[in-house]
Amino acid sequence: MKVLFIFKSENFIAPLGPSVISAVLRQEGHDTYLSEMHQEDPVARIAQLRPDVVAYSSSTGEAKHYIRVNKRIKEQFPDIFTIMGGPHATFYPDQIRKTTLDAVCIGEGEEAVIDVMRALSAGRSV
Repeated sequence: MKVLFIFKSENFIAPLGPSVISAVLRQEGHDTYLSEMHQEDPVARIAQLRPDVVAYSSSTGEAKHYIRVNKRIKEQFPDIFTIMGGPHATFYPDQIRKTTLDAVCIGEGEEAVIDVMRALSAGRSV
């Protein structure tokens, strides 16, 4: 499966969480890609790449940006599975009820993401 990580660069720091999750997914045989919101329109990148999953990792201060772009994504690509991890999702998991996200990851995601991808690949519910 193809997974696109969307991130908003702050202070030119590479996103550590998505980097680790990407490595785990690649070990499982998935293809991973990255889209930086200041460098390109994530919706345009999705139209070109056609990923199966879009993933975000967010602190609370930046979650609103990802939630907003996720709404745009789901309007144009409703079948793409979207998931958010990171501190915001861990501390405020009830956010999924208020957004267009399909899932949130609470806590460390290295093992959970494998279960999610296996379920999605098999057509099962996560």
